Amino acid sequence: MSTFRFLVPSSRIEKDPLAKMFIEKDGHVTLWGQGGGRQFITYPCRHNQLVNAVAVFPEELAMPDPKDLLMKRTMLKLYSDFSPEVKALMALPDKVMTWRLFDVPTLKSWSRDKATLVGDAAHPMLPSSAQGGAQAIEDAATLAVLLPRGTDPTQVEDRLRIYYACRHERVDFIQAFGRSVLAPSKSGRRAEPLMPYPEYNHVVFRHDSWAHAEQALAWEEDRMYWAYLKVTAAGRFLRKGVGIAVASLQGK
Repeated sequence: MSTFRFLVPSSRIEKDPLAKMFIEKDGHVTLWGQGGGRQFITYPCRHNQLVNAVAVFPEELAMPDPKDLLMKRTMLKLYSDFSPEVKALMALPDKVMTWRLFDVPTLKSWSRDKATLVGDAAHPMLPSSAQGGAQAIEDAATLAVLLPRGTDPTQVEDRLRIYYACRHERVDFIQAFGRSVLAPSKSGRRAEPLMPYPEYNHVVFRHDSWAHAEQALAWEEDRMYWAYLKVTAAGRFLRKGVGIAVASLQGK
């Protein structure tokens, strides 16, 4: 997959009778789908002063040259059957850029010894997940809980194991959601995400990574505590057994 991307000032959009619908609601995100796996997404930036637009398309439909000064013309041609509002917005930018989208299989581990990965280095996100930066911040919050100032170096590898356990299922799901949005449906008209957007937003925005990491660390410390008690109890039992055996032998 590839994307066209551009920014348009809201002041310019406001003057266009068709395109102005993209700024009628502050903070409003729009998603348009059409045949051939093409999508068009917009959202506001810089306190609604700019609109960022992303047009997603399969590479087999077009392979624009990043140096092509007529890229906007290529984009308008590729999306010529979209709504008049979309085409009106696409006609407004001074500059259109293109990016290819890449994906990698889910990693089974993010750490080696005392080094680890965070953000897109550990779990690259497609733009359809809309969570690349946010998940990097959640990674950092988790590590801040698990590796506070004064952490013994001998604990680091175990804490990084907890870090992966805390994070991987959540980011695996978010990655999978992003892939499902970009995958064309059987009808070829529109992607069918893993779950409706309101439910996805609930999963994404109701999570407290700091509290989750604190709970995971408490469970781990509790597990280690009970493991210690079992070992010390076994040691006491063994010492007591040895003492009884020695006393028995001495009595003989």
